[in-house]
Amino acid sequence: MKNIIIIFLLLFASCGPAQLISLPSLSSNVPKIVSVVPKDNATVLSKSKVSVIFTKEVDPETIGPGSVLVVENLEDAPLDTFEDDVKNGDIKGVDGDYGVTDNGLCATFEPLSGFVPGTQYTVLVTRDVYTKDRFNLQQLYVSRFSVIKTEAETDEAPAQVLAEEELPGIDDLCEAQPEPEPEETAKPPVELYLNEIYYDAPDADTNGDLFIELKGTPLGDVSNYKIILVNGDDGAAYTTITLPTGAKIGESGFYVVADAKSGTTNQTNVPIYDFITNFDPQNGPDGVQLLGKNGQLTDHLCYGDVTLEKAQNGLPICGETKAPDAPAGSSIERTGEGIFIVSDLPSPGM
Repeated sequence: MKNIIIIFLLLFASCGPAQLISLPSLSSNVPKIVSVVPKDNATVLSKSKVSVIFTKEVDPETIGPGSVLVVENLEDAPLDTFEDDVKNGDIKGVDGDYGVTDNGLCATFEPLSGFVPGTQYTVLVTRDVYTKDRFNLQQLYVSRFSVIKTEAETDEAPAQVLAEEELPGIDDLCEAQPEPEPEETAKPPVELYLNEIYYDAPDADTNGDLFIELKGTPLGDVSNYKIILVNGDDGAAYTTITLPTGAKIGESGFYVVADAKSGTTNQTNVPIYDFITNFDPQNGPDGVQLLGKNGQLTDHLCYGDVTLEKAQNGLPICGETKAPDAPAGSSIERTGEGIFIVSDLPSPGM
């Protein structure tokens, strides 16, 4: 059914204006910058330090010279040029010490020898800043500040010249939790099930091509739901995928878990996804269980010739939900209540 719909949409698009397809919103999980101190175009003393405050807890391992840079006398340029130059190593920040507060919301940078008087600095915060749930900033942040020429000029300096201890609320801002973004009360989906599974790629099965697609009530909260991959021969669970806090079914009704490329944790070949993690479902016979946040069995299926009724965790593997074993390059997808077919056109999030 889904293949027919996709073909129809392609034919329709060829006969008229292209239509935009709405993709699942991830805005509730994506970190944003609340503030950067010194503020843009401020003038400060050489002993100042830089602080970046985020809306979400960031992974300290992603805070460093490749993601938060303070660059001396950087000429203006398009944002994409800055980002490419950082990745290529053509732009490097001054040496200093990095830190992240205990609440994970504030990253700090302090130059080893202080900032040079009479110099302009550019703060670059790149998209390589990630949360622990592997969501990253969606755009490069740029701001500039200047350092007063000499400490002796402080008494005659204009009012906007600030020392570190005078920076407005810097300590409070880094220690306090930012106001949460207004959201509707999180509610679990009324309906949720395993909709499509792509577990056997034509080449390597561990290089970011595989996915598991859930379908359910749009905007339903699936925080900490678990997807368990079960060996069809002995019923042992060999992989457990825990969905991150804040995970929600997209407005389209889909939630896609994508496999990460080999050697990475945040890159995938899957075109539409909500969460990236490393996993490799075995070829059949095998089973998949979907558990709610309280451990209740929400849905389950098996593919291939599974003869076991229950897994070693005591929960069913197949029941009435049996799917064929798909050949390499094809997925299994739901077409009705408990009915799965082989799809020659895997279609995550559609």
